[in-house]
Amino acid sequence: NIYFERTKPEFFSESFPALQKLADVLLARNRLYISILGHTDNVGDKEALKKLSEERAIAIRQILIERGVPGYRINTVGYGDTRPIAPNDTEENKSRNRRVEIKVISQ
Repeated sequence: NIYFERTKPEFFSESFPALQKLADVLLARNRLYISILGHTDNVGDKEALKKLSEERAIAIRQILIERGVPGYRINTVGYGDTRPIAPNDTEENKSRNRRVEIKVISQ
């Protein structure tokens, strides 16, 4: 449950418990490596969407580093609107596509 301001890579305060929980898991399991995958809906310039998704993934990485997680254990990727999980035909579906996924690379 990580929430960003619309069109920005800035977190809402309600995201901090989830970010802390993720940091705690990573700190407790020092062999855990992750990839943070940023996604957007399809509204806007394709390059801007890709950049936004990258910036959001990097923002999460930075918070985790600030909480003591070594940066080399965290990879980031921004996909923009290229990997939707729902059609971008309603506001509800668009909101489902605006997401960040955490993928375990190795443990």
